Amino acid sequence: MDSQDLIDCLHYKYRKRNWGFDTIRWLIPYLAQTFEFDDVSYLYNVFQGIGTCNCEKLTTSMDIEQFLDYYLVWYKPNNDGQSGPNIEGSTNHRFGEYVATVLKGSADNMNQIKPIIESLGSGLDNNIDIVVALDTSINKALVVDGTKRSLALYYLKNKERGNFTRLLASKHSINIITLKSSITRILFPVDFCKLCD
Repeated sequence: MDSQDLIDCLHYKYRKRNWGFDTIRWLIPYLAQTFEFDDVSYLYNVFQGIGTCNCEKLTTSMDIEQFLDYYLVWYKPNNDGQSGPNIEGSTNHRFGEYVATVLKGSADNMNQIKPIIESLGSGLDNNIDIVVALDTSINKALVVDGTKRSLALYYLKNKERGNFTRLLASKHSINIITLKSSITRILFPVDFCKLCD
């Protein structure tokens, strides 16, 4: 397992990735512009030591089972069919619930991941990173990046075992990146807002 400081991971490894409401990504440019910082590394230093970033390679079919208890950044529709973090009665999907509907052949949910399943059928062209944010103070984890890929991999593990085994043996790796902190919910506030009740 490869481990590093959480802020170093966010700043260097994923600096070009757009995670929308990631607080640090929003705050740093705002502070840099407001206070006219030429070197934002000083601002990142404020967040040193708030958590860790661990990278594990997916090597067995059991490794992906841990996702069943995770949440997704996607929200379930409420009784009126509306969904989202700002909608009353709409809550985060659980990975296990969502993938169960995919495995049963739910057309709506399957449409989300069918193109990914098809593309993975021809093998890996490069490494895949699935990023999980784990908040240790509320003991909840959610997939913040690679949602469709993680669901597609779980589908392949259950429905196309041969393809899944070939992916694991590929020269490219499938990595589970875990961002772990007691304040992860603050770093991804919109994604975690319904999980803090």
